[in-house]
Amino acid sequence: MNKKPRFSQLIWLVIIVIPVLVFSACTGESTIGWSGPAASETMVYVGSQEGRVLAFDTASGARKWQFPADSNQKIGQVYSSPTVVGDAVYVGSYDNKLYALDAATGQQRWSFATGGPIVGGVAVTLDTLYVGSSDRKVYALNLADGTKKWDFSTGNKVWSAPAVTEDTVYVTSLDHSLYALDPATGDLKWEFEAQGALPGSPVVAGGKVLTGSFDRHFYAIDASTGQEVWRFEGQNGFWSRPLVMTDTVYVGGLDHNLYALDLASGRELWQYPAGDLIRSDPVAANGAIVVASQKGGMSWVDARSGTKIGDVRRLEGPVLASPAVQSGTLFIVTQDKRLYAFDSRTSSGAQKWVVQI
Repeated sequence: MNKKPRFSQLIWLVIIVIPVLVFSACTGESTIGWSGPAASETMVYVGSQEGRVLAFDTASGARKWQFPADSNQKIGQVYSSPTVVGDAVYVGSYDNKLYALDAATGQQRWSFATGGPIVGGVAVTLDTLYVGSSDRKVYALNLADGTKKWDFSTGNKVWSAPAVTEDTVYVTSLDHSLYALDPATGDLKWEFEAQGALPGSPVVAGGKVLTGSFDRHFYAIDASTGQEVWRFEGQNGFWSRPLVMTDTVYVGGLDHNLYALDLASGRELWQYPAGDLIRSDPVAANGAIVVASQKGGMSWVDARSGTKIGDVRRLEGPVLASPAVQSGTLFIVTQDKRLYAFDSRTSSGAQKWVVQI
């Protein structure tokens, strides 16, 4: 399906989003931020546009803590979703630092400074945390104390979260490349070069590394060799992280469409028109795919057929951040500083609560 890109979407991306990130990185000026939620059984965590990390009770939406605790202090804006592992929360910030916080109290355990803003999320293994930075590097840190094990230099900014398997770390960069690194040493195993910047986080499934590009293509790369297996062309670029369920890949495009692709071949199974740019990641909820568009439309889509389930829910603010699903609840953040909780077990999700963040 070779169609021309929708230039209104390209203009939105090139004129508004990328210059804000790049200008702010160079000047230190404040940015908007679009942190998504991350949830445990009892708490949901999110970065605020004011430069704080907030924790709320999952059942009621009551605020449990904020970091920094002092209302006169703040960190830089947060773009990625926090990552919750065990009793800790990890979050990168536009103040060039990665923070490890106690999940129950919000107390800082350690921080690690990079040479540039951290836009993407992190990947965590048993004893190591991996994170990319706008300083063009990928870092491996000791999980216990945040000390550096190694770093690897790319040719441009890293806005994504790495994907980690038992024997490889995969990371994308705005330099058009997907890198496969040795997790113990950071040594390069192979490099795949796309035709455009790779802003989104990769996913490993079925022996393939899946990632989208601003060049309008979504790629499947052999995880062992770095050779291209297949590519799918949309009508615009891809930024969101794909979702894989059994043998199907679901990915949102900047061309307004949610695509379902065959994992083995890349063949399009169906597409769902979401009505606007899809920057956030699709998520699975009770057998459906939930996708949110930039204008705030949130749709439940049948995973097999691509047909809409119920009505499109219209949120009051734009959506750039990715939603999260935990224990029957879907959490989503809008750019008008609201955190919503919806019942993910019902069609189109009944609202449980909403709070200002």
